[in-house]
Amino acid sequence: MRGKIFFTLKENKTWKTVCFFLAWIYLAFLFLDFFLPSQGRLSSYLKFFSILLLSLSQYLLGKEGAGLWIGASFLTILTDYFLLFTSFYSLGVFFFLWVHLFRFLHRKEKRGEIFLFLSLLGIGIFFLLKKFFPSLEVLAFIYAGLLILNTLEAFKSRDKKLFVAYLLFCFCDLSVAVANFPGSQSLGNLFRKLIWAFYLPSQVLLGDQIIKEDKYNKKE
Repeated sequence: MRGKIFFTLKENKTWKTVCFFLAWIYLAFLFLDFFLPSQGRLSSYLKFFSILLLSLSQYLLGKEGAGLWIGASFLTILTDYFLLFTSFYSLGVFFFLWVHLFRFLHRKEKRGEIFLFLSLLGIGIFFLLKKFFPSLEVLAFIYAGLLILNTLEAFKSRDKKLFVAYLLFCFCDLSVAVANFPGSQSLGNLFRKLIWAFYLPSQVLLGDQIIKEDKYNKKE
């Protein structure tokens, strides 16, 4: 009964060690965000380092044939750099579109046709809506569509770990939306702190998808 309800990380000692360090980094930047907001720069460095560590771990410990997934993890470095340390938010969201697209294609067989269709659809929607809305809002709209698509695919796959990963991703982006919504500053500040509280666990679970298990743990 337990196996039907819960899930665990892949049986890989190196990966679990990485996740142990990530847990401490996670607690450290959450402490800074909630109790020492004046140390925001240090918090951003810790967040960025966690993504660097995650991406490198996926590259070194990932399964064969996971090139698109690993590529998405390295693109995530670019997205988080732009979103954490610059004001080029449109560029960060643009790269995040490719992150979600790569992860969607990773699970598909007819990748070429799907890539062409989604790319043309995205370009069409962008230029159509750009006449009425700012570029950042249009990119965010397309981004939300890809995130919802991946979340639905994860639900259909019955992979609980993958579905929870994308659900956390959705909570992260809902926090971004609330944090930037005009209104109460205190509410916005709270949800701004929750963004990475959801985001890093989501990235860890996504990374876990392609990690190779240690040979001695594999069943005959």
